[in-house]
Amino acid sequence: MPSGAIIPSPASSRFYRGAAGNAKLVPMNAVHANRFGRRPGRGLRPWLLLPKVIAVAIYFGGLGTTTIIWWINGLEELNAADPKRGWLIVLTSRLMVFWILPAMLTAMALGAALLLQHSREFIRMGWLRLKLLILVLFIPPAHLFLSTRLHLLRAAFNKTTINEAAQTQFRWGLLAALVVSLLVVVLGRLKPQIRIKNAGILKG
Repeated sequence: MPSGAIIPSPASSRFYRGAAGNAKLVPMNAVHANRFGRRPGRGLRPWLLLPKVIAVAIYFGGLGTTTIIWWINGLEELNAADPKRGWLIVLTSRLMVFWILPAMLTAMALGAALLLQHSREFIRMGWLRLKLLILVLFIPPAHLFLSTRLHLLRAAFNKTTINEAAQTQFRWGLLAALVVSLLVVVLGRLKPQIRIKNAGILKG
């Protein structure tokens, strides 16, 4: 009989799927150990993980939406007195303050709480170290930089002038923040094997 065949059993037993040589009858009242499902003792982790995933999705969605809006409206093509320039700057500011920033802070807070659940085990993972390094060194400074560029753009609009340097820096800074945020999401999803030795990062 080929491997994986279903072998019938009496009414008091269940079907057993397996190799013919290892076939056994399993009583209906047999107690089976939970080998593949979620195990007890996970603490608050399941309750923190789902809100964190939602917060990351909201953050990434808000950042992507803001980037698309900024790029398709072409601030560089608008003159200094065009009302659309002011509308775009104000809209982008509100998206960042009321959508992106709260979602980012919530995701980081929930991520820190998840890390504290099993910190000694998690901190040994190379992919997590790289993810934390990117989060600490790039994401908050990037959003602070973007906020200062928006302030300069708003000030220039109020004076009916154009700050070309600020609008170019904001345009590409916004895209860079989106790309790096995507990298962080991919690292968290794929969890690649990465070994960190001394000052170098070696892929294992």
